[in-house]
Amino acid sequence: MRPPLAFAVADLRSAVALSTDAVWSAGTFFQKTFSRDRTLTELWNGSAWIIVSSPNRGGSHNDLNSIAATPNGTLWAVGFQYNSAGVQRTLVMQKLP
Repeated sequence: MRPPLAFAVADLRSAVALSTDAVWSAGTFFQKTFSRDRTLTELWNGSAWIIVSSPNRGGSHNDLNSIAATPNGTLWAVGFQYNSAGVQRTLVMQKLP
């Protein structure tokens, strides 16, 4: 899959397969317009990778490093974000089945 032109670099760091047609990946991309990292989540639907919107906190860098699933299909992604003072904070995202 080719990333949108607004991406400078896309970096997928982790993946988890719920089934052959539901594989999730998590990582980061560099948003050239604002010169910052943003979260990146993608879903393999059995035939193509689809970028799925994921939240970002604040106007600074947001990165996802890993993704995992519970037996019932709840997804957890973890990483970090920088707050307005430039302090690194834990970033945790959850997607219910």
